[in-house]
Amino acid sequence: MILVLGATGNVGGGVVDLLRKEGVAIRAMTRDPAKIVPAEGVEVALGDFRKPATIAAALDGINAVFVMAPVPRVADHARVVAEMARRGGTRRIVLLSSLSAEQVPDNTPTIQHRAAEEAVRQSGCEWTIVRGGQFMSNCLRWAASIRSTRQVRPYVRNDASAIIDPLDVSAVAAAALTQPGHGGQIYGVTGGESLTPEECTRTLSRELGIELTYVELSDEEAQSAYIGLFGDTAGVREKLRTLRARGVLPWQKARTTVRDVLGRPPRTFAQWAAANAEAFRGTA
Repeated sequence: MILVLGATGNVGGGVVDLLRKEGVAIRAMTRDPAKIVPAEGVEVALGDFRKPATIAAALDGINAVFVMAPVPRVADHARVVAEMARRGGTRRIVLLSSLSAEQVPDNTPTIQHRAAEEAVRQSGCEWTIVRGGQFMSNCLRWAASIRSTRQVRPYVRNDASAIIDPLDVSAVAAAALTQPGHGGQIYGVTGGESLTPEECTRTLSRELGIELTYVELSDEEAQSAYIGLFGDTAGVREKLRTLRARGVLPWQKARTTVRDVLGRPPRTFAQWAAANAEAFRGTA
């Protein structure tokens, strides 16, 4: 049986669906079991890191575990799971990390993901690390302004990024959980093409059948909008600085990881946009 943490998230939910379709026995861990729709082959388990006994119970009888958590909890959660997995006899750990781990460690996401990776490497279990890049699903943040003004006003700069469909990240993680040959590997995962937000806007225009206008925000405008949405905290300001960082970033250049691991190319942004068009129209 495989334990999936973050089973209601974009990547974790994708892992659950892929493994279920392959007939793999799954235990989906969540703090709120009511959020998981019952499905054949999926056992739902309560797991709350404030109550370590629930984590130990979720890991009981588990052969492999998929670990993910948001910053700033990812390092602490990885340490707890790594230690309990080692003691309980779990054989394999697959960690969802981030390509930010490749940056100079001067920001919280980089420090947290590096610490989580180290905990998994030192667990004594066979491990695989999947470093995700920028997700196509982040573009769903544009939906409100698309519906109200037919404008795209991203917080990031108009720099190219090899954005990836979260389902491709899920597929790489599922392969690492179930197939041999992935132990000790660190997979940096991106999409197959580098696109700017402005280029993504043109693709969305075609898929939605409406004319969209791309608007690039200044640093001041982006800060005001971002803080207005997420609050004025040190963490929010640091996240915005990471999003608008200058220079070469690890997710800007396309990598071949998806093809290398899965034997197929990653999904394109046009394919993702077509699959998620109703979310932008407000009918999903």
